[in-house]
Amino acid sequence: MKMFCIGNWKMNPTTAKEAFRLGENIAEKASSCPQVITVLCPPFPFLAHLSSLSFALGGQDCFLEQKGAYTGEVSPLMLKDQGCKYVILGHSERGESDEVVQKKIRAAVRSGLTPVICIGEEKPSSPKFLHKRLHSRLQDIPATVLLKSLLVYEPVWAISTTKGGKPATQEAVALAISAFRDFLVKEAGERVGFAIPILYGGSVDKKNINIFLKAGAQGVLVGGASLKSKEFTALIAEMELHAQTV
Repeated sequence: MKMFCIGNWKMNPTTAKEAFRLGENIAEKASSCPQVITVLCPPFPFLAHLSSLSFALGGQDCFLEQKGAYTGEVSPLMLKDQGCKYVILGHSERGESDEVVQKKIRAAVRSGLTPVICIGEEKPSSPKFLHKRLHSRLQDIPATVLLKSLLVYEPVWAISTTKGGKPATQEAVALAISAFRDFLVKEAGERVGFAIPILYGGSVDKKNINIFLKAGAQGVLVGGASLKSKEFTALIAEMELHAQTV
């Protein structure tokens, strides 16, 4: 089973030289772990500098139109042209409405990108609440589009930059992933529902990665740890071992 290790560099590092050095260090390990699809999502200005390295590239966001008079925006087609295969959408730090995220999902898929769709909660809740969040974020998104997407359970309460944030337990993540899967099967049927990868994102590091994998996550969206090559490559190595045993 293929796993996904996605690094979200956010607004780091500050120079193209640093970005390339970090990417180069990660690429060596990524190329030796065939069961793990490694994706790095650097700031937009660094995409072209990393396109020659042996991992997939992703954007940290995209606009909902392909071109036009939209100052400061980056379109899905521009990301595709820079070598991107993936794009993170709906990350909690952006604070976007579900309607905007839905439009971006459609725009990304039309351009040939795989959306990495973040869906979370502000505090620990119930499967019923997660079903509501999933419906709100994914309503009117056809199964054909969902099949070309990755979903990420992103509990805001477990993110290290959140005030009072605390790591998620294996039980909490397993419960959430089960809720995600139940929703997908109910809305799109078993064939589609079980085919869509569900990832986990929230303060992932080498100390807790196996907790999330044992909970059923098919990959992780990594923030701070993706900026440390040894830490990030340790995650990739652990995921490769896990993929070989399931």
